[in-house]
Amino acid sequence: MNILFAAMLAGAAVQPPLNYQFDIERAQGTLYNPWTLTDDKVELRSFIGSGEKPGDFVAPTIRVAPGQQLRIDIANRLEPCAEKQRAEDVCYNDTNIHTHGLWVSPSGASDNVLISIPPGGEHQYIYDVPADHPAGTYWYHPHRHGDGFVQVGSGMAGALIVTGNRLPTIETPGDIDVLLKDERGRPFPEPRQHCVEMGDTALRRRSIAQGYELVTVGS
Repeated sequence: MNILFAAMLAGAAVQPPLNYQFDIERAQGTLYNPWTLTDDKVELRSFIGSGEKPGDFVAPTIRVAPGQQLRIDIANRLEPCAEKQRAEDVCYNDTNIHTHGLWVSPSGASDNVLISIPPGGEHQYIYDVPADHPAGTYWYHPHRHGDGFVQVGSGMAGALIVTGNRLPTIETPGDIDVLLKDERGRPFPEPRQHCVEMGDTALRRRSIAQGYELVTVGS
């Protein structure tokens, strides 16, 4: 099976590198204010590029396939911080990118949280996504220590989707959702208080908030 799976990976078409280009700059727009029931004008730090427009305040969605190299060019267009602003801790314009969920290197030009891109600076991230990477919806955001929390609070976070439709095998999970059934072939019911018999055990779901409880029954 390992030989077969390796042959499948080797025979798969190699995807060309995928490039995204983002500018980080201030953007003006409106956000709904639930206290006043009106749209407030705001100016926030924002990812702009790859289809997103200034004022959307939603980071672009990135899509990449297993085995594909992902390149993200970042240009920091924010204004430089004055020394007085830095001393008073009121300027948060250095930046970078960090991903959640990717099986990639955390060093060099890859998913390195220690990279710092100052205003006026540029950097190209290079992520070598493994061929056996599971499909899924992951995400990315700035992670520059001391600045990232302000930038994420401005909406600088986006979805990172690894595509895939591989079927599961005996040794690999594949990309298709696994649906659990009981020993009678029946799907588990929706979460609510109930008890499903499974041989000498029972899975008791008390509630969504309380989670799952595995209970042994019988002698």
